[in-house]
Amino acid sequence: MESPLSPPNLATSSADALAWYKTQYEQLELELAEFKDSSLELERELEKDIEAAEKRERVLQERAEGLSFEVEEWKVCLCPMGFISSILCPDCEFWFSNIV
Repeated sequence: MESPLSPPNLATSSADALAWYKTQYEQLELELAEFKDSSLELERELEKDIEAAEKRERVLQERAEGLSFEVEEWKVCLCPMGFISSILCPDCEFWFSNIV
């Protein structure tokens, strides 16, 4: 009788060949189940990573929009002498009016 690890050959009995193929099938079935489990786990991890990346993108987009708005506010913060204030618009107008 040959080792169950050896593939069947012409000298292998039908029962031994059947046992070998059955063992191979069971092993492949087990490996497939393990692969599916690991794939599902990886998919869940990737979905979490995508959700986190999308959240970071939204936060950064909101920040960029806020900064864009702030840039527009600064554009109108020019005093008559051409200086730009380092504080908010209403205060800079007061500050510049007190200097001049």
